[in-house]
Amino acid sequence: MRKYRGEEGAGKYEDIKGRCKVATLDEIKANDYSLNPGRYVEIVEKEMDDADFEARMKELMGEFTTLTKDAHELENKIQTDWKKIL
Repeated sequence: MRKYRGEEGAGKYEDIKGRCKVATLDEIKANDYSLNPGRYVEIVEKEMDDADFEARMKELMGEFTTLTKDAHELENKIQTDWKKIL
């Protein structure tokens, strides 16, 4: 923010892809005055090699399996508790 305002000692402001961008009034007008950041700040694409992808998928599947198991345990506990109440 200090760089954007040109404050002393803050350095020169530059847009950072995926983080921040100064949109012009013409750009905002062209987007029907929408101030949604996604219309102006570009998405940074990160490339993954096959090894990274495989490791990440294994990690996500492990997490998904754990969360699914936990969800089923909670469902069973809720059903058991409801039976006790009713």
